[in-house]
Amino acid sequence: MRARHVALAVGLAAVWGFNFVVMDAGLRHYPPLMYAALRFLLAAFPAVLFVGKPRTPWRWVLATGATLGVAQYGLLLLGMRAGMPPGLASLVIQVQAIFTAAFAVPLLGERPGIRRVYGTAIAFGGLALLTIELTGAVPLGAFLLCVGAAVAWGLGNVFMRKASPRTRSGSWSG
Repeated sequence: MRARHVALAVGLAAVWGFNFVVMDAGLRHYPPLMYAALRFLLAAFPAVLFVGKPRTPWRWVLATGATLGVAQYGLLLLGMRAGMPPGLASLVIQVQAIFTAAFAVPLLGERPGIRRVYGTAIAFGGLALLTIELTGAVPLGAFLLCVGAAVAWGLGNVFMRKASPRTRSGSWSG
């Protein structure tokens, strides 16, 4: 891997991590759902001006927006407001990969290989250990809201795949 690619990956991770600090700061000034709405309004405005109409059915645009925009960020910000620290929230939300794989089986007809099944089982085990370790340190409701945000993100990922013109049949392959 080239040094430039490593630098880009490290930079992206830093921006991603710092994003949670910014969200925590924003929650001091705005209610969680208003903050999520403002975030996406500011992101959507330039897209409407410069990107144009999506080339996919509106049902997928709305489903993706509802899960990724409203549910994911709404639940995440509610969880952070309820006491989930930003660093831990950034870690817990990553279990979206598990939920994406889990939703891909019934909704896309994907057949996971044995490595994915083992990997998912290990990841769920890690989530269970994290839940046990956090008992009392972080409010359970805050933790569950962040896990709910990860569920919404996973479902949104599947909706985006369904929306893709080349995979609209529901298959992962092109």
